[in-house]
Amino acid sequence: MKTKLLAVLLTATLALAAVPTSASAQDATQTASMEAIGASASFGLFTAHMAINSLGDGWDTKAYTKETALPLAGGYKAGVKAVSNSLEKLVKEGTTLGDDDKAALGILVEICTLVAAQAEALTAHVSAPSAKNAADYQAKRVAAEKKIFEFMGIGEGILPVIGDSIGKE
Repeated sequence: MKTKLLAVLLTATLALAAVPTSASAQDATQTASMEAIGASASFGLFTAHMAINSLGDGWDTKAYTKETALPLAGGYKAGVKAVSNSLEKLVKEGTTLGDDDKAALGILVEICTLVAAQAEALTAHVSAPSAKNAADYQAKRVAAEKKIFEFMGIGEGILPVIGDSIGKE
């Protein structure tokens, strides 16, 4: 009887030892989770930025009508705002987040703001084409691109320029 009890206790102890309950295992899990969130959010923002660029080029070359371009730009802006809201909520409610995680999430929220402003500037230019609106779009496109590329470690000149045809004859 003692042998069976010892075997059960030993098996239970070994099973519990295999379950990651240490602080370092939890830290590793949180680090992996934050890296996944950061990679997913930054790639989503990069993709939205590039889609807005392509939409701008398509509108400028008459591939898109105003009736097509405006809802697409609005959809991109709404999607970016949803990402921003989720990231802001994570910062507010993520009680176990470290300062580095909060700083990185803050940069992503800043990028969301820049990409949303880019979409809004494209909407303004499509709605009322003018040199002023074209210049505003270009400035916001470049600002968003610089911040995204910096955050993702993409060097200048690595990708072809997309979205800069607006306002250039």
